[in-house]
Amino acid sequence: MEAHDKNVAGNAPERTAPCPCGSGKSYGECCAPCLEDGAWPDEPEALMRVRYTAYACGRYDFLVASTLPEARLPELTAEKLAESTEGVEWLRLHVAGAGPKERMEGRDCETVDYWAFYRYGESVMQMGERAGFARGEDGRLYYVSGVELRHAPFQREAPKVGRNDPCPCGSGKKYKKCCGKGKA
Repeated sequence: MEAHDKNVAGNAPERTAPCPCGSGKSYGECCAPCLEDGAWPDEPEALMRVRYTAYACGRYDFLVASTLPEARLPELTAEKLAESTEGVEWLRLHVAGAGPKERMEGRDCETVDYWAFYRYGESVMQMGERAGFARGEDGRLYYVSGVELRHAPFQREAPKVGRNDPCPCGSGKKYKKCCGKGKA
């Protein structure tokens, strides 16, 4: 089995291996205590990292358990999550940081913005989310909901100058004969 097949097959990495969440810690120091030993993260970013690792390791039971019970959709099951991520290889996580506090599902939530990168078939893709976290009645922190993040499209600071447009320097020449001379 190739190393990346571990993510697809649902096996956890060795405890001494780097944690899939990209924290820089070993799996044993980072996410394993929550996924294997029953510990529970107390900070939004930590819970978000453990949830990413749960996806990467196929621990869909943790994903269900770490979703706020009142916010769980009836169709949220470990089996459905496994089906929906079949063939996905999780590549890396980029945590952009804490976002603003927001109201999600009728609750005040702390948020974390992140980007997850994955391979599906031959394509490498990314998804971004502002994930909301709140405390349940038991005092534990839970995932409540998320809002999709999209990268802002690239915008030029100045209008694009075509080769046959008048040169913006004001010479009266075409751009290609003036300031654009020699540019491909």
